[in-house]
Amino acid sequence: MKRVSNYIYVVAAALAIVFFVVMTVAACLQVITRYVFSYSFSWTEELCRFTFIWLNMIGGYICYRQGGHAVVDFHIKALPKKVSNIIFLVGDILIFACGILMITQGWKVTTITARQPSPAMHLPMSYVYSSVVVSGVLICIQSVEFVITRIGAFNQPSKTGGK
Repeated sequence: MKRVSNYIYVVAAALAIVFFVVMTVAACLQVITRYVFSYSFSWTEELCRFTFIWLNMIGGYICYRQGGHAVVDFHIKALPKKVSNIIFLVGDILIFACGILMITQGWKVTTITARQPSPAMHLPMSYVYSSVVVSGVLICIQSVEFVITRIGAFNQPSKTGGK
């Protein structure tokens, strides 16, 4: 599971870099053409918005995997290790449930918007809304790995030598 999760993380990070580069190039192109040539492309702003959405959805997964989301856990870490592990396990299970919600509701919106074209690029809006589904799948996979790891930690002997 760890190897699959690491591979998914590398692919997601590479996609995030690609989306960031595309967004940056499109924004620079928009600024240059507007202020230097007094002309602007109609699609660059929309491309920036769509890549920004995808970047945020993938970034949410990356942030969750790295433990980068803001948490207030000083009181949880003050508890005994097994109790804090249980609390974090419950949190990971709740995040899995949120991932399932993202998948199911994101899929509904994606199918509804499949025939709706975007205003400037005329792409199906489902391309944008599918980012919620993809992010939900990635978050579910990661939360399963975290749950397995935490459950495995319950079976490990204590490092202090006690039971």
